[in-house]
Amino acid sequence: MVSYSIPWRGKYFKMDHVKFNQNLFDQLKSRTEEILDHRDRENNVRYDRDNDLERLIDELKTCQLELETQNQELRQTHDSLRDTRQRYQDLYENAPVSYFIFDPAGMIQDVNTNALGLLGYDRTRLVNQMFKQFIAPDFQEKFSLHCRDAGKQGTQCRCELVLKKKDGGTFYAQLDTVGIRDGGGSVLQIRSIVSNITERKQMELELERRVRERTDELVRANTRLREEVQHRIETEKQLRQEHSLRRTIEETIPSGLVLTDLEGRLIYVNPAFCRMAGWEAEELLDSLPPYPYWPQEEADTRTRALLYNLRNNIRTSGIEQLFVRKDGSRFWGLMFGTELQDNDGTIIGRLNSVIDITRRKKTQEDLQQSRKRLRRLSVKLIEAQEAERKRIAQELHDSIGAGLAAVKFSLEKKLKEMTDGKLAKTTRLEYIIPLLQKVIVEAQRISRNLHPSILDVLGLRPAITSFCREYQTVYCSIQVQHDLEMEEEHIPPELHILLYRLVQESLNNIAKHSGADRVEIALRCVTDQIQLTIRDNGKGFDPDALRKQNADRRGLGLDGMKERTELSGGRFEIDSRIGEGTLIQATWPCGLCEGSGI
Repeated sequence: MVSYSIPWRGKYFKMDHVKFNQNLFDQLKSRTEEILDHRDRENNVRYDRDNDLERLIDELKTCQLELETQNQELRQTHDSLRDTRQRYQDLYENAPVSYFIFDPAGMIQDVNTNALGLLGYDRTRLVNQMFKQFIAPDFQEKFSLHCRDAGKQGTQCRCELVLKKKDGGTFYAQLDTVGIRDGGGSVLQIRSIVSNITERKQMELELERRVRERTDELVRANTRLREEVQHRIETEKQLRQEHSLRRTIEETIPSGLVLTDLEGRLIYVNPAFCRMAGWEAEELLDSLPPYPYWPQEEADTRTRALLYNLRNNIRTSGIEQLFVRKDGSRFWGLMFGTELQDNDGTIIGRLNSVIDITRRKKTQEDLQQSRKRLRRLSVKLIEAQEAERKRIAQELHDSIGAGLAAVKFSLEKKLKEMTDGKLAKTTRLEYIIPLLQKVIVEAQRISRNLHPSILDVLGLRPAITSFCREYQTVYCSIQVQHDLEMEEEHIPPELHILLYRLVQESLNNIAKHSGADRVEIALRCVTDQIQLTIRDNGKGFDPDALRKQNADRRGLGLDGMKERTELSGGRFEIDSRIGEGTLIQATWPCGLCEGSGI
């Protein structure tokens, strides 16, 4: 309830209700009449009561309106303060930093939501607890001093501590603290913003470590530099003594030497180069690029390359270039280039040495041609081998297989006649039929091994699928998965038999040596390449150790697969480690030209 005192004629009348009502009016009217009667009796004066009463009522109504206006303003102010407090509470609770409020002794009075997540506790576990219990022992005294300083200074203080989480972990934290005082200067609260600075501290520690290492490194480098300076001084003395000897060597070595300044101007050529190129030294000195011993068609390109190397001090090693003699004939030279320095180490030009490799180039070309001929011969040999195998397989199928089948049918017919005639002792003939059937199956197997006829009839993918199915029938403990997603029309026909042989030989090796129970085969096109991969989960092996074995011990399986793959223009790779299985991968360009052979 709100009370107001209303002045009228030097007196104050107390009103306990703000809104105007009839009871209030009657009370005021009676009170006014009593006051006027009392005044009349004391002063023996008669006033116009009705007029005075009316004026008093008007003043009361005016005060009532003023009070109602003030009451409305007070309600609005109260609502505004309530909204502001709620916004402040929301901002405090949802702030992206951790707020802690302590009493002067360091007891936690309040925390926000982010602070709960920082330490991993709920609010009931933190509030009214001493903050020291969440601080590492070595830093508890530091926190006490920090709180004392915040209370004394009245300004923001900062310190770094190590805090403990609920899960037992620790982290570096930074406290930005300010003390809140009352009107008498006493500390009421200590408010802190706590930030996790573990990452920053780790970076600082790492930076300090690097600075120490770098400082040590610079000290060592400085020591080495002083030693090098001393060594250089001694070396310069020796160089002056050896200068004449070096000059003699440059004049007599068989390799050509060409010296240029930084603009590319020839400043020296030794006699060996002059003999090599057929030019006199006087004809070449002071020449600028392009030089007369360069081929005309390469002059611009070699000029740009030389000037670029001179500007960037680039060394060249083992570059083969063509040179033109004075008589127009050409020869090949092997170039080595480096910067030319004076006694002070200043680069003053470039030194190039030239070795005549014309005879070696001719030998290399002859060797390359010989290798090409050998490769073509090997391809023809393998093609002839496959043709012979195909012929033998056809003969086995047409002669042995057909003959054995005829014998089988004849014996079955004779057995039926003997059974119908109720002849005795027909069981001996019954043993012949399974034997003949086994011979037929073996002949078919030999035929498939020599050349799989299914490859010619149905294609590569059915042939591999059929072989895998038969393989699993023989080796029941090995599970074979094959993913042959590449279309056959994208595979050159001459690769079909090679791919089949690679799968066949790989699976046979896995059954003999790997001890695997799972094999994965994939044939696909990867980045414009035909890629065959065969992976097993066997015991693996050491390829380097295998290569060091004698040829008669390691066999020809892997070597044969590698040779046939490379002869066909592909690349053969083996990746194996002991205990981790083996991966065989063979790749060919998708644009493999026809006639590359197998």
